[in-house]
Amino acid sequence: MLEKMADFFENRLDGYDEHMMTNIEAADEFYPFTAKQLPTTENCHILDLGCGTGLELEEYYPLNPSAKITGVDLSQGMLSALKKKFADKDITTIVQNINNKRTSMALGKKDKVLYGPGYIEDEIDGLKFKISAQSFYQVNPTQTEKLYNQVKNVGKFKGYEKVIDGYCGVGTIGLWVAGEVLEVRGIDNNVEAIKNANENANEKHPSPELIQGGVSIISSYIPSAGTTVQ
Repeated sequence: MLEKMADFFENRLDGYDEHMMTNIEAADEFYPFTAKQLPTTENCHILDLGCGTGLELEEYYPLNPSAKITGVDLSQGMLSALKKKFADKDITTIVQNINNKRTSMALGKKDKVLYGPGYIEDEIDGLKFKISAQSFYQVNPTQTEKLYNQVKNVGKFKGYEKVIDGYCGVGTIGLWVAGEVLEVRGIDNNVEAIKNANENANEKHPSPELIQGGVSIISSYIPSAGTTVQ
C-alpha cells in the first residue's frame, strides 16, 4: 500500500540524516556543492523548498552564518528536527506544506505556518516584496533587476500607458514600472501571490489593481476600440 509522502518521511525521521549520508551516492559531495551555489551576501533571504532536516544548511551556514532561512516541507517532524538542529540560527519562518493526494506533485495547495510570519521579504532596487511559499518570484535579484530594466527599455513608457501584467506573481514587474505609466493591473490565479502583490503594492504604490484569476480574463480589461496592445 502506498504511503502519503508526508507519512513516508515522518515514519523515517529517526536515522534519516544517517541514511541520506551513507546510502545516497555522492551525498557527501552533493550537499557541499549545493551550499556553494547559494549567495554569501550578508543577511540574505533563502527559501528552502523541501528542506527536510536541513542537511544542506549544515554546509551552508558555515559559509553564510547571517543568512535568513525560510524552510518549507511536507513533514512536520522534519521541520521540528530542523528547528532544533539550528536553534541558534536566524530561521525566519517554517511552513508545513500539506499534500493529501497520491500524485507525483511534491507540493500541495495548503500550507500551515509552524513558526514565524509564513513569508519572507526581499528587496530589488528599493522595492520591498513579501513572498509566500506558494507565490512565484524571480530568485536571482541581480539578473531580475537587469531583466525588469529591459522591460522598461522595450516599453519606452511615456506616462499615459495602461499596463496589464499577466501572471504577475507577487507584483514585481507591475510595481517596477508603476511609477512610469498611468495604470497597472496585475492578474494571477494564485491566491497567495495576489495577496502578496496587494500587500507589496500598498507599501509604496497604491495605484496598481491586483486581480485573482486566470489570464483568460485579460480581454475583459481591454477596450474593444481605440486601444493599441503591445
